[in-house]
Amino acid sequence: MRTYSSFKTMKSNKPADVEQRMLIVGISLFIIWVSLWFWTFKVQVIEPEVYASTKKNAIRTVTLKPIRGRIFDRNNELLVDNVKKNVVRKDGTKFTINRVLTHGELAGHTLGKLRKNGKGRTGLEYSLEKDLAGVDGWELHKIDVSKNIYYGFIPEVTPPIHGYDVVLTLDHRIQAIVEDALKRGVDNVKAMAGTAIVVNPHNGEILAQANYPTVDHNEPGGLTEDQMRNDVLQKSFEPGSTIKVLTAAIAINEGKVKETDIINTENGRYYPCGRRQLVITDHNHYKSLNLEQILAYSSNIGSAKIGQRVDEKIFYKYLRDLGFGTKTEVELSAENIGKLHHPASDSWTKCVTQATMSYGYGISVNPLQLTMALSVVANGGKLFKPKLIKEYRSAQSGELIKENKDHFLRRVITEKTASRTRKLMKSVVEYGTAKSLKINGLSFAGKTGTAEKWNNKTGKYETKKNNSSFVGFLPAESPQYVIYVVLDEPKVHTAGSLTAGPVFKEIAHRLSFNTDYGLTTETLEVESDERILIPNFESKDLGDVLAWAKKNEVKVDREGPGQLVISQFPKFGSVIKKDLELKIQTRCKWNGVPDLKGLSLKKAMALLSERGIKVNYKGEGIVTSQSLEPGADLNENDTCELILEGTQG
Repeated sequence: MRTYSSFKTMKSNKPADVEQRMLIVGISLFIIWVSLWFWTFKVQVIEPEVYASTKKNAIRTVTLKPIRGRIFDRNNELLVDNVKKNVVRKDGTKFTINRVLTHGELAGHTLGKLRKNGKGRTGLEYSLEKDLAGVDGWELHKIDVSKNIYYGFIPEVTPPIHGYDVVLTLDHRIQAIVEDALKRGVDNVKAMAGTAIVVNPHNGEILAQANYPTVDHNEPGGLTEDQMRNDVLQKSFEPGSTIKVLTAAIAINEGKVKETDIINTENGRYYPCGRRQLVITDHNHYKSLNLEQILAYSSNIGSAKIGQRVDEKIFYKYLRDLGFGTKTEVELSAENIGKLHHPASDSWTKCVTQATMSYGYGISVNPLQLTMALSVVANGGKLFKPKLIKEYRSAQSGELIKENKDHFLRRVITEKTASRTRKLMKSVVEYGTAKSLKINGLSFAGKTGTAEKWNNKTGKYETKKNNSSFVGFLPAESPQYVIYVVLDEPKVHTAGSLTAGPVFKEIAHRLSFNTDYGLTTETLEVESDERILIPNFESKDLGDVLAWAKKNEVKVDREGPGQLVISQFPKFGSVIKKDLELKIQTRCKWNGVPDLKGLSLKKAMALLSERGIKVNYKGEGIVTSQSLEPGADLNENDTCELILEGTQG
C-alpha cells in the first residue's frame, strides 16, 4: 500500500520533472535550429551550387529554335528554303524542318549543305552560318517533383532571333545556262571535270559559277569530300596560255613593248638560259611575230621574251596586284590561294621562273583568281573583290538589313593599256587559235589556254593530261561579261579552242539571244542552214512546238499527256543540227493548283514554287495526296500539304 509519505514525495518531485522535460524540449529545439542554420549556411555559403541545382531542377528550359534564313538569287528567285516535314512517332506526330534546294542541283557547290545537327557543312550554308542560323530563344517553365509543367505558371519567354534571308549576285537563269553547257562540254570531250564562271567585270559580281559533276544536296545519301569540293576556289593549277593576256598588259603598261615591235621567236625553239637549262617551244615554228600575232597564235617564246623585258621585281608586283598568291576573300571558305614565287625566294630561278610564268607555267592559281585578274583587262584596269552576296534582309518583313557594296581594291593598269590589250585579244578570235569559235553578229575577245599537268611522283609534266581553258570578254568593245571555262583532262581533244572554247561559245550564244542580258537586240545569224537555234518552249502550247518543228524540219520526241510544255532538251539558246531530235515533256494545262499525284517531291515542289505555293510534306517516295484540290484557285500565302508514299519509278 502506498503510504502518505511516498505520495507526498511524488507530489513534491513534480516541478522538477516538468523542468526536466522542458529542458529536453529546449535542447531539442536548439539542436533543430542549429541544424537548420548550419544546413542553410552550407547550401548558401559553403555549397551554393547545390542550392542552384535544386532551383534549376524546379525549372524546365525549352529551347526555341530560330528559323534559318532563306537564300535567293539576284532576281528574288528562291534557291534554298525551309520545308516542314511531319514525322509520326510513338508520342504523337511532330515535325522537322528540312533544308531544300528548290532548283535541285543548280549551284549546289555554291549553296552547300547542312550537317545532321543543322549547322552548315559546305558552301554558303557554312560560310554564312552566323547570318543564316539566327540565335536560339527559350521558355522557362515551372515544374513539380514529377517534372510536370505547372500550366498555371506564366513562363518567362525570350524569343529567338531568326536568321537573315540572303540575296546573292547569282542569276539562276545564267547559272542554268552555264551548268547545262558545261555538262555537255565535259561529256563531249570526255573530260574528268569542268569549271565555268561568269562575272560582271565592272563591279566583281559573280553571275554564275559552276562545277561539273554537280551535286544535289536534296538527294539522300552521303557525298565524299571530293564530290563536295568547289573547284571554283579549291582547284589549284597552272593556267597556261590564258595568262599571256596579262603578260602583254604588264609589258604594255611598263612601256616595254609596242604593237609594232617584231619579236624573234627562234623558229619554235628557245633557250632563255643557255642550252643546258630550260628549252621553250612553240607548236608552230615562227621566225618572228609582232605582239598581236604572239597572242593570236599563242606563242610561248614570244610571251616569254615579252615578260623578260620587265624587271623581275616589277613583274612579280604586277602579278601580286592582280590578286595571285592571295585570297580573293569571296564569301566562301576553303580557298586555295595557289602559288606565286617571290624573286628573293629560293624557288625563283634566274631567267627561268619569270620566263615560264609569262606563258602560264611556274605559277598556280584558282579559277576565280584568274577570272578576276583577267577582268582587270575587261573593265579598264581595276581589280575588284569578287562579290557573291548582294544583300541581307529580314526573313519576316523583307526589310533590307545590310547591302553588300562593291569593293574596288586597286588600279593595276591604265585604261589605255586595257583597251590596247582587248584589241589584241580580238585577233585570237578573228584569225588566231580561237577562229573556230566565231559567232556571226556578236563580237567578243578571247584567249585559249592548254597546260600540261605536273606529276609530283615522276617530277615531270604529263603530255597526255592537260587543263584546257578559254576566257572570253563579251562583247569585245565594251565587255559586260567575263566568261572563263576550264576542263580537267579532256581526252577527245586537248586544245582550249576545241574543249573549253565550245562551252564558252554556247554560253555566249545563249546569253546573246536573250534581250534581258543587254548584249544585242539584233537577230544573230545561225552559222549554216544545217544548224538551227532552239527557242524557249517551256510553258508554251504543244501546238506552237509542232508548228515550229514542221517549219524547220526538226523531229519532236514528246513525253507525257496534255498540251503544256514543262521541259525541253536541248535547252533554250542551244544550236543543233537539224537531224537531231527535240525532246519535250508535257502535262495538262492548269488554271490553278496543279495535280501533283505521282510526281517526285522535287518536281512537285518546282511546280508549286512557280505558283508561289508553300509546301509541307510527310513521308517519302511519290506524291499520293495533296491538301489543295487540283484546279482550285490560288490564294496568297497558300500552303499545300503533301503525302508521299512508295518509291519513285
